[in-house]
Amino acid sequence: MKKEETNVLALLLLLIVLTLEISFVRSTWLNCAIVAGTLIYLTYLSKWWGILWMFLLPLLPALANFWAIQLHGDKNQAIVLFTRSFALAALGMTFLYGVNLNQLLRYGHQKGLPSHFTYGLLVVLNAIPCLLYTSDAADDLLCVDLVGGRYIKKKKQINHCESRTNTATTR
Repeated sequence: MKKEETNVLALLLLLIVLTLEISFVRSTWLNCAIVAGTLIYLTYLSKWWGILWMFLLPLLPALANFWAIQLHGDKNQAIVLFTRSFALAALGMTFLYGVNLNQLLRYGHQKGLPSHFTYGLLVVLNAIPCLLYTSDAADDLLCVDLVGGRYIKKKKQINHCESRTNTATTR
């Protein structure tokens, strides 16, 4: 296996540190800075759906948290938890679009992660797209996944009427 240079581990460690930081620090500014940084990062990657989901997914839970804590508690704490919901969603979108799990597992294998664990997860990660095809798409496509990449071939269309007439004429 050839050595790969990757920044996946650095990004993953940064995400873990930021998640722990916003979990224990009550700072609205930090939460807003994380959301702004993720917005810039996703704009750089042109991941427009990621930006949309970053704001839509936590909206209802964030509003419910804000409303409940403001009614029964401190207004400042309600604002912190409201912005924290968006910051955690932003970190999740950064992980989703920024960390390539194949690269991360290959890097872990290079650093001593057991090969049966690494290759087992690689097989599962590469098999998931094949399992997600709908039944109609599964009828039209043949999907073969290898660890290096996915190869999709069209199935041969068999005309059952022609095959019946061919067998009838040969008899």
